[in-house]
Amino acid sequence: MNVKQTVVCYSANSATLLSFYCSINIKSYIMYMIS
Repeated sequence: MNVKQTVVCYSANSATLLSFYCSINIKSYIMYMIS
């Protein structure tokens, strides 16, 4: 996940599908960092 993608995710927070997709990306990124 890069900075540009993160900015898009937060700015598109009102778009349900996109924010749902982003939240999955963030969770999997955190899981990746933990493991």
